[in-house]
Amino acid sequence: MRSVRAVALAAMLLGTDAAANEKTRAAERLAEAFNAGAGFAELFAPEIQALRDADALEAWRGRMRAEYGTLRTTRYGRYLGQGQHIYSAEFDGGQLDLYLALDRQGRIVGLMLCGEGLMPLARPEDLRRCLSP
Repeated sequence: MRSVRAVALAAMLLGTDAAANEKTRAAERLAEAFNAGAGFAELFAPEIQALRDADALEAWRGRMRAEYGTLRTTRYGRYLGQGQHIYSAEFDGGQLDLYLALDRQGRIVGLMLCGEGLMPLARPEDLRRCLSP
């Protein structure tokens, strides 16, 4: 017979896996839209779309795609707090750190690509090497 404590622990672990899987799915959706172009702006929360219209988001995506190529893989790194997650993003043209913040509906409220070796982002001068829409 399982103890209540063991069942609670299993539920907590399953919940953690489900949350991590949702973050992974968000990064996969981002990669698909980044590569295809279709649906990229729709991944962003309304408050971000109000700041950067679809044309501006698409222009940024186009510049990043031209410079780095196809986004081949994303690997989840860790949770940074306040809804922010870091991934390793491998492009045809190199590897970048992908900082992704999501709202409760899984929409992007923050996106930043930074040069390799900036995990975690610590110094203000490092921000100049980051690219965001």
